[in-house]
Order: sequence, then structure tokens, then C-alpha cells
Amino acid sequence: MSETILTAENLKFRYDSEQPVYALDGVSTSVKRGEFVAVLGANGCGKSTIVKLILRLYEPDSGEILLNGEKIETFSREQIWKLFGVLFQDYAKYPVSVADNIAPGADAGQRAKIAKAAETSELDNVLEKLPQGMDTVLGKIAEDGVDVSGGEWQRIAMARLYYQDAELKILDEPTAAIDPVREQQIYQKFLKLYQDTTTIMITHRLGATSLCDWIIVIEDGKAMEQGSHEDLMAKKGIYCEMYETQRRWYL
Repeated sequence: MSETILTAENLKFRYDSEQPVYALDGVSTSVKRGEFVAVLGANGCGKSTIVKLILRLYEPDSGEILLNGEKIETFSREQIWKLFGVLFQDYAKYPVSVADNIAPGADAGQRAKIAKAAETSELDNVLEKLPQGMDTVLGKIAEDGVDVSGGEWQRIAMARLYYQDAELKILDEPTAAIDPVREQQIYQKFLKLYQDTTTIMITHRLGATSLCDWIIVIEDGKAMEQGSHEDLMAKKGIYCEMYETQRRWYL
């Protein structure tokens, strides 16, 4: 039986204490080591709030989060940021080379690892058209800087996450600007290459959820459904309806 690495117990949180509506309203769940977990829901349902509480950007109003069996408030924020590799939807775009965007501060000995991260995030076609490949400076601050598209920036940001050796990885809708089919391909490749890495994926698109170990469906701040893809499809509830609605994007 896999070891539980992360647990949320009856989490409640609201951004404004004067408002009666909770962004999270009694969410309980757990993540086992090595699992790929999807947290699903419409925009504004509270799914990204879970990430902010895990990273201690906010503290819950009630309930608790356990990391390796210890209350998460016993970990400093510096420890949290070493344990978690996180890619938000609003990621950084540095006016440096592609390689330095993927691995800021890395030395020349890490080139092969950087290249693998680039390959994993489907950057091959992007690098082929750049004048200096991995050494091309991005943006317009430098005289020889080159602009790339939003979707290409997202793949560079994904490569940055792949490069990190964090114990847990969190993807908070970083591929929203990529078309659904390409997004599905990226996540499928991630699942294959990082099958032993504990990963939490926040998303409203279901292209890779059928391959996930555990799925949590958030609606109005509550965990309405939890289970495997097969279990939730058999239940014919919220998840099944979402999946059937989006199926045409991927087939």
C-alpha cells in the first residue's frame, strides 16, 4: 500500500472574513506518494485555493493540512518551496536564453538534463526555428531577443517544472493557452516519464484525467466527487458529465 504524503482534513477558507461564502468549504482528501492527482472544476470553484493553502500562501480558517504526517505549519515557507515544484498559470518569462529560462543559474554540466526537460515539454519544433536554438535569448529587451507565442512560452515554463527535482509537483492550469489536444499529449508524456513523482494537476480540461490515479471534483468550494476515472464514470455524476462534454476535443 502506498504511503500517504499529503492530507487535507475539513479545510475551510474564505478570502474575506466579512463574506459568508467560503472559497473552500470542508474539503477533505489525501494524496499518496507517486500518485498523479487531478483537481477539477469550473473557474472560481475553489480548486486553486487548495494550492495556495498547501504552499502556505494563506492559512486555512479551520481544518488542517498534513505533509508526511506533520502539520504543514511546522514547515517553514523556505522548506515548502524546496519540497514543491510549482507551475502557476501566471508563470515568469525571463529575458534570457531558453536554457536559462528552463534552469535559471544552472551550469554547463546540466545541459543534457535541460535538453531532456525541453524534449518532454514538446519544445523540439520551437527550438528548431529559433536562430540559436537553446541559446536564443527570448523577449525584446536584448537587441537579439526573439519573441515566441504564448503557447510556446507555456511549454518553456513546463520544461522549467520538469527540470526541478522537487518531491511533489503542482501544475495550476499552466497549459490553458495550449490547444486541448497538445495539452493532452504533454500531460500523457509527463505521466509516462514521471510516473514515480507525486503530482497534483489543477485543471478544468479533462484530456489526461483518464490516466490519473485519483480525481477530485470541486464545486462551490466542496469536494463533490472523488475516485478513479473508471469509478467516477460509472457514478454518472458531475465528472462523467464534464468528461462526455469534452470528449469531442480529444477524439
